[in-house]
Amino acid sequence: GLRTFRRSTVAARLSIGSCSVQGQNPDGPGKPNQDRCFDFTHDTTSICCVGVLDGHGKKGHDVAEYFAKALPNEISKCVDEVPTLTPKIAGDLLTDCFHRTQQNAVADKNVQSRISGCAATVAIIVEKQFIVVANAGDCRAVLGVRRQSQVKGEGPQWKWEALPLSKDSTTDRPEERARIEASGGRIDGSGNVWTGPIGIAMTRVLGDSIMSTVGVLSTPEITTFDLNDILGDEDSESFLLLASDGVWGEMSNDEATQALGENLGASLVEVVEAVQRLVEIARGKWQAGLSIEQKIDDTSCVCVVL
Repeated sequence: GLRTFRRSTVAARLSIGSCSVQGQNPDGPGKPNQDRCFDFTHDTTSICCVGVLDGHGKKGHDVAEYFAKALPNEISKCVDEVPTLTPKIAGDLLTDCFHRTQQNAVADKNVQSRISGCAATVAIIVEKQFIVVANAGDCRAVLGVRRQSQVKGEGPQWKWEALPLSKDSTTDRPEERARIEASGGRIDGSGNVWTGPIGIAMTRVLGDSIMSTVGVLSTPEITTFDLNDILGDEDSESFLLLASDGVWGEMSNDEATQALGENLGASLVEVVEAVQRLVEIARGKWQAGLSIEQKIDDTSCVCVVL
């Protein structure tokens, strides 16, 4: 598969590693990788922003590519205009950027976003202060924290704990289902949302403008986490993981956190290698040990060591 790696250091303290691997589809060989990742650091502050996008539909790769460029540009511009970034302001800023880039995509005739779209999970990290996550779709953000716990008779033990920082936007959630049904959307037995012959698996996405008539939103759900809750413990280690459902389709939050944490090292090269290893583990689970070629989703993740 097509492998792309990007590595960068952020603000002297944070390290970022990312990896995206094209899936395989025996029924549709040559299908492009529809996942995208991005990361950037704001020039004058200790603010870092990362994102994972997972395209779907015939032009999903083009739509994901569009938002992978438009979102960081828009977020960077908005951060420039804010004198102080609080969690509330960061959440509102991310929501505005999702809405604005969606409006721009719909208005741009070169972006075929009517019946193609992408899931998007984006996080702003203000170093040593807080994380704010915006999520639309079924990519996901998880905070991994390595803590010491006492086991009776055995002494202290180190364990990675997974703290979810997003909820998947699907009809499995009663409030999401209710909105779709109230808007006249049709939901099939697998939980997919339909309008006429067009269906998608999510209740919030970027692109897919035709689905807005049946209650599918481009509005992300916002989650905030105060880093003082974990950074106060000098012995703890932590990372933020964003990944597409190439990971989450086969691994739980706990499994992915454990797998990444076990392979994580202090250097930047080790961060990239750990992320690559997580993608390989997820792909191995899709393959399930079978010798015949299985369908494997595009698989991407970004890790920020905090």
